[in-house]
Amino acid sequence: MLKNITSKKKVKQEDGTTEERVGSVNYDFGDDLKDAVAKHNEDVIFTNYKANGTIVIQAGIRRMLDTGKSQDEITAKFAGYKLGTAMDRSIDIEAAFMSKWASMSADEKKAKLAELKAAG
Repeated sequence: MLKNITSKKKVKQEDGTTEERVGSVNYDFGDDLKDAVAKHNEDVIFTNYKANGTIVIQAGIRRMLDTGKSQDEITAKFAGYKLGTAMDRSIDIEAAFMSKWASMSADEKKAKLAELKAAG
């Protein structure tokens, strides 16, 4: 089955301006796993499965690092993870706040402290 795949890219022009360019192709991935294997062979399918899985897992690790999770917490979270299933994205509010705090300017921190004090 043909699938239309489109991608957009902002391209810097010689005059310094940017232009959004769009390209697309129709690509036949196959109708199901059996058809995909017949078209592309098992090694290609498995290699791409691992590559996509790696990207998904890395994104999950980055989200956990952003919220202050330790290596042990990350390892535990992925111990039972199955690709293709939604990962629980519970947020450690304190860790998320501290991560945000670290990137704030002095003025932003001062304003946030005043906001917190006013809240009681």
